[in-house]
Amino acid sequence: MAPTAAQSLFGASVAGVGDFNADGFSDILVGVPNASVGQNGEGAGLLFLGAPVPSIRSPMARSRAIRPALASVRPWPVPAT
Repeated sequence: MAPTAAQSLFGASVAGVGDFNADGFSDILVGVPNASVGQNGEGAGLLFLGAPVPSIRSPMARSRAIRPALASVRPWPVPAT
């Protein structure tokens, strides 16, 4: 039986990996130890690519700034070695 999303333990480990794709922005790797990608529970690592975030100077600017930044973060499955 495949684990549910809650059982996948997304975020059990998080690590900064520097600028993995050389775009000038820091990236992070998030561990999902119980993810089922091909077989049940083999686990996965998701690479989230960084993006520019405008400076936030007011609460209104903050709410507008968050949405574009989140839209540019894409998970990238990384095979275990």
